[in-house]
Amino acid sequence: MALDFSSMKVDYDKIGTSTIYKSLRNSISYISNSSLKELDITLSLESGVKAQNSNTIYFKDLITSRLTQSTLSKESISILKENFSQDDFYQRSDGSYILTGKAESFVSGWYADIAYQRAYLSADENNDGYLEQSELDNTRSGFITHGWYTRNNDKILSMSNVYTESYIQLNGYSKSIAGVSQNFKLNQKNLYNDGKFASNTIDLELDKTIKNDKNLDGILQYNEVLSRSEMLQSNIDNISYMARTNGFGEGFFDFNADSYTLFDFMEDMQSYEKLAQNDFDISSLDETELASLKEKLLEFFDGDEFKKYDFKEYYENLQNEFKNISSRYLNDTEKNLDYEQLSKVMKEIFTNYKETNTSSINFTSLNLDLRV
Repeated sequence: MALDFSSMKVDYDKIGTSTIYKSLRNSISYISNSSLKELDITLSLESGVKAQNSNTIYFKDLITSRLTQSTLSKESISILKENFSQDDFYQRSDGSYILTGKAESFVSGWYADIAYQRAYLSADENNDGYLEQSELDNTRSGFITHGWYTRNNDKILSMSNVYTESYIQLNGYSKSIAGVSQNFKLNQKNLYNDGKFASNTIDLELDKTIKNDKNLDGILQYNEVLSRSEMLQSNIDNISYMARTNGFGEGFFDFNADSYTLFDFMEDMQSYEKLAQNDFDISSLDETELASLKEKLLEFFDGDEFKKYDFKEYYENLQNEFKNISSRYLNDTEKNLDYEQLSKVMKEIFTNYKETNTSSINFTSLNLDLRV
């Protein structure tokens, strides 16, 4: 039975301001004019060729601290130059720009979101800079609204969206408001087929993101990414999918919900690190922290006695596994980041994922296997 959506009412204003993507924060740093000139010379010596066109920009990758380049459209270059100080743009002889200051901070924050949070770098299996559809499917670029719909026989009366879920792997699953899995590509088939969730290169996605971030606040809202007609199509596809599967999606619940993941570890890190900083002296924890530790890791207690050295070994192994998994997650194959740097980056990514209601069903590769 075909569903009739002709009279469906959707509250777009309520869900429109939900956060879909969020750039990674980084400190604003200004490069002196003399240093910019030296950097210009270094680029010329290293590349031996000029930039492809005057829309090429250079900026620091905030994860690796390496100089990175992207080619944007003239429109995006104009947006940047109209909204940031002219001192933030050092123009080279070939017409390209080295960014500094607030302009660099804005661009590098969005680049990090796309490359690392949305996982473009790790999805690019052959590292050629161009993501085929099979590679794009491994990016965490998907987003969807969740809520309830009302119907009268085949007539859909309304869709009440409650929240959005974002950073969903395109060939993965979202989690419905009832807690069951939904095949994302099948659920959002029209927007997926139209390429609304991902672009074939980081440059193209960065260009699109800069244009979409109308107020340049480092946050993309649902109504900045999709038009009203696209929001409607997303809801129609979602309802059709739920009706077709009788609300049960793929028929299984979040198989990762009870796993101990990287993000669970980050939530526990405060008390763990406090112990480590105090030579694993249990008296350094307050009553709440101690009770929480006992609840989670009772095996390290013999009555009131804390098995200090057993826990120290466990913590050090957990740290090493955290570093290995985090490096893979960020595609930091050379492991340039130490534990402190990785912790800072992953904490922010975790915070962004929580704010966009990313479900644990997306993190099957992040399980930590050292729970004793």
